[in-house]
Amino acid sequence: MTKIVIIPTINELPHLKILVPKLLALGFDILIIDDNSTDGTADFLLESKEKYRGKFDYQIRPKKLGLQSAYFFGFEKSMKKYDLILMMDGDGAHDPCVIPKMLGKISKGADLVIGSRYAKGGKVENFPISRRIISRVGNFLCRKIISKKIFDWTGGFYLWKSSLLEKIINRKYINGFGFQIQMKKYAIKSGAKISEVPINFKNCQNEKSKFRFLMIFEAAKILFFE
Repeated sequence: MTKIVIIPTINELPHLKILVPKLLALGFDILIIDDNSTDGTADFLLESKEKYRGKFDYQIRPKKLGLQSAYFFGFEKSMKKYDLILMMDGDGAHDPCVIPKMLGKISKGADLVIGSRYAKGGKVENFPISRRIISRVGNFLCRKIISKKIFDWTGGFYLWKSSLLEKIINRKYINGFGFQIQMKKYAIKSGAKISEVPINFKNCQNEKSKFRFLMIFEAAKILFFE
């Protein structure tokens, strides 16, 4: 199966330098969507495209335009060309060592594999208490209201079959972090087979509280009004 990883990024150059060779060694092509980083990422992207011809591509956007728009740009660019599409962070939070296990789930018939913090064996490092509570409450509500088939509703580490993405890509999505909940919700409604692989998630972000609370409102809108 042909496979590509889409990585939205902004000012994460040290992590990208480590991550890119590991992903290429796993047989993935790479598409990086950069929101105008100021840390030299543009030079690294250009050098990598020349070095890994045909395996590496990128898009530099003029400003920070958000995670949802970055991924959907990548989906539209990749779905017709690749069988599998991996979504992951570029900041070191997602360890590529679990990707072979995720591929193994695909080979056994899964349409979507989630790198799961909350499945048995998963764990989280460096989460502040406030964010840990918000994450747990959000996942509890999603499991109660949408489906108990998924343990980790709010993470960002997924391996999709393109055939599944094509079924759900044209649904209505909010322009915020909650789109990832929506995608899984629509995947379940489409009858997709979903598996989870436990991961050790290393929180590398210093998000402002207002963004974390914004996620609560987004999740509430999805749960109760859509």
